[in-house]
Order: sequence, then C-alpha cells, then structure tokens
Amino acid sequence: MAIDYVGLAATAKRLITENGQVITFQTQSRGTYNPSAGFSSSSNSTYTASVVMLNESKEEKGDGTQQGEAQPAICTSTTEIKISDTATINGRSYRVTKVNKVQPATTVMYYDILLAS
Repeated sequence: MAIDYVGLAATAKRLITENGQVITFQTQSRGTYNPSAGFSSSSNSTYTASVVMLNESKEEKGDGTQQGEAQPAICTSTTEIKISDTATINGRSYRVTKVNKVQPATTVMYYDILLAS
C-alpha cells in the first residue's frame, strides 16, 4: 500500500493555515558575480507563508550555547524558505536561521524553521 503524501501535505497545510497566521517574508537575491566589481545589484522579493510559532523554553542547548531569542516555527509555503529570509511577526523582526524541509519522497509537507530576532 502506497502512502498518499500529497493528501498528508494538504492536511498539514490546512492545519497550519487554520492555526497560524499569514506572514510576508522578504528574500534578497544577489546578482551575478564579477571578480573585479563584486556582485552586481541585488533585488528583494517577497512571498507569503502560513506560520505557526511554537512555544519552546529558552534554555541552554546541550552543546553549551545559548538559544537566546531563537523561536521555532512550522510553516507552509509555495516558495522554498531559505536561511536569511526575514519577516515581521507580531511587531517583531525575525531572520530565518535554520530550515528543515519535511519532505518524504518528492512532496514537501511543511518547513520546520528557526527564527532569530
């Protein structure tokens, strides 16, 4: 029996959309690289994602580093979430510092991300 990942992805999207909020992310794309001049002009673009902020205690991590203002979240988006994308959520600016794409086979279920303020 084959697993219907498309159906599971639709369920994940529905649950995240119902329980989260629509957030606009900004991403910066660099132009082409010229060794004598550096990167050509960059451009900013935006995309939306449904985001659920997760509650997780801000304790020390096992490797001795402080988690600080890191905020875990899960989200769905038709655009791939990338490290360094930025968003304003509940009046606070965040930057994506970690992305884990939950993707069995070829279907992206959702993104597990870490946001830093």
